[in-house]
Amino acid sequence: MRRPYSFSFDSTFDRMNFLSAYGTHATGQFVGSDELEALLAEGVSIDDILQELDNSEEPIENWLPERTALFIPENYEPRYAYPLIVWLHSEGSSERQLLDLMPKISDRNYIGVSIRGALPDPNALPGQYRWGQTPSQCFATANEIDNVIRPIQERFHVNSSRVYLAGFGNGASMALQVAFSHPERFAGVAALGGLWPKNFTPLANYRELRETRVLMGTGRNDSQTSINAVSRAAHLLHAAGLQPAVREYDASHELTAEMLTDVNHWVMSGISSAYIAR
Repeated sequence: MRRPYSFSFDSTFDRMNFLSAYGTHATGQFVGSDELEALLAEGVSIDDILQELDNSEEPIENWLPERTALFIPENYEPRYAYPLIVWLHSEGSSERQLLDLMPKISDRNYIGVSIRGALPDPNALPGQYRWGQTPSQCFATANEIDNVIRPIQERFHVNSSRVYLAGFGNGASMALQVAFSHPERFAGVAALGGLWPKNFTPLANYRELRETRVLMGTGRNDSQTSINAVSRAAHLLHAAGLQPAVREYDASHELTAEMLTDVNHWVMSGISSAYIAR
């Protein structure tokens, strides 16, 4: 039985330091130093653990770009074309946010990948980042996402027509900008606790965006993104021919388990609808 794993790679750490500092998602939960020691005590070698993360003869750090986290689902089936969720983390976080949230979305339905925001967050601890909001930063992020998706598609069975962008807070804002600027690349976008910035024109590519699915949600007490603002944005998108869905949560500016469950239901409902339409 193949178990889910998540991997986050930064070239400043060697293999042993990676395993002891970051662990893996070998059981669907974060593997800390105690479980790593238990695996080693059972006779599992460092190379065997890395091979579980690899899915090929080539070491994963040779092909996975730096500052990237990867999630492979439980019981990965090479013959099935998996949807891919590209997660853009919230402000004050990093690509490793994926390691915690993907099992809460689903431990078996998707391959997941996350990249690190380009800017250190001045309001957070060292090692935590955020996304810029300028057109050039949006362009750079879109290119980085392409560079991450490509090697994953070469090594795992990804359905190229089911690549979804998703994010929270500052990451939700960037996800919307990238998805709306490059509609041909994504099946939809889920934005939680964030909207596009005021200087962004969301419908510049409205013809290509028609029928694009968009999940938009925020907490009832979110001080950064109000439900009224989300509803107005959804009305605009609906008028342009997109398919927005709005969710309101009993929460402040926080990423909740209910939000992640809704992401799973929203993606799967779109896949089911596509099958029915055939």
